[in-house]
Amino acid sequence: MRRPRGHRDQVQGARSWLRHIRRHFRRRGLGNWREIDFEEITIESRLAADIPSELLEEVGRLIEGRVLSYDEVRSLLEQRHVISPYPLRDLLQACALAGKLEIWPGVISPLEGYHICCRCGERQQLETIDCPLCGRSGCVICLACRSLGEIRSCRELYYGSLQENSNSRRVFPGLTPQLEFRLTRAQAEAAAEFKGYVATWLNDYLPKDPRQTTGTQQSGLTLPHLFRKMSHDATSCLIWAVCGAGKTEIAFEGLALAIAAGLKAVFAVPRRDVVLEVAKRAQAAFPELSVTALYGGAKHEPVGPLVVATTHQLIRFHSCFDLAILDEADAFPYAGSAMLHRALQRAVKPGGL
Repeated sequence: MRRPRGHRDQVQGARSWLRHIRRHFRRRGLGNWREIDFEEITIESRLAADIPSELLEEVGRLIEGRVLSYDEVRSLLEQRHVISPYPLRDLLQACALAGKLEIWPGVISPLEGYHICCRCGERQQLETIDCPLCGRSGCVICLACRSLGEIRSCRELYYGSLQENSNSRRVFPGLTPQLEFRLTRAQAEAAAEFKGYVATWLNDYLPKDPRQTTGTQQSGLTLPHLFRKMSHDATSCLIWAVCGAGKTEIAFEGLALAIAAGLKAVFAVPRRDVVLEVAKRAQAAFPELSVTALYGGAKHEPVGPLVVATTHQLIRFHSCFDLAILDEADAFPYAGSAMLHRALQRAVKPGGL
């Protein structure tokens, strides 16, 4: 059987946790325990072999770069009319064996009384309950992201692995925004400066070797990868102007440059009504693109080259976008929300802008 990606990292991670648990037990006076030797057992998975690879590829493409619960995956497949004669959990397990996704518990508990939500990264607003689903009295649910659907430790989260490569990226040569009005001199200067900033970033970000992929690909998901912090040398750019100054259209020039190179971009805004407005303006400016609008209550749409979403919807993504533009960063709900800060950082690929 071919070992899944990140297999060696997972084994090393398990041994690291064993050492951590051993130290924890010793501190609690439980050091007199015997560690038994174990060896790795390799088995052949007939389940994955029985499911057509085309079906695994289709499911992998739909979940790629997303963080979805079991119910959300089921809803996504139903909306996209993906018909499978196999039980969904068996299908998802086969996808995991094929390297299309990774399966995590909704909430992990590295230490007693210390819990982390694997969807939003929350560490404080978690509650232990008597769970009617698993029957345990120590099941943990996350209160921070409950508005997006309940997450608990006895239910799975599915992290879609990145499948893309430079040969599969869809490029749009010569893409330029088609605006219904002419930018003023100040707007044109700001747009040109932002476009130049994106061009400089692209020069370092795009792979020099066509066989490589963009971003820093990691073989297996780890806790630092799930909830990584923004590094000190992280790329960022600020367009600062009063409300109504045309910041959205100013950003379109830089967006076009990135999307033309085959990259994915997200325009994150605070509210649903703003999503609908910006998506309409973006679709008019880029008629050759399929602009995806994501907000509470919207259908699960395929992730195209340009996505307009509320900041809360970013919680459902990881390392999916190359370029992210955040509108109204000083406004509710993004301002002051550690959860949404983590969501934005995680939704962008390492090295992304």
